[in-house]
Amino acid sequence: MSGEWIGRWKFYHKNKKLKANGNYEDGNKIGEWKYYDEQGNLIKTEKY
Repeated sequence: MSGEWIGRWKFYHKNKKLKANGNYEDGNKIGEWKYYDEQGNLIKTEKY
């Protein structure tokens, strides 16, 4: 199972501001994911 996406993940814009965060289980997005613009403002929330 090497390389599998599991648990909480955070992704960042090039300016190091948070871009997205949420959880993976068995390589799939689960639960609530939040997405942010380059200034760090919340722009979207999705549920999986």
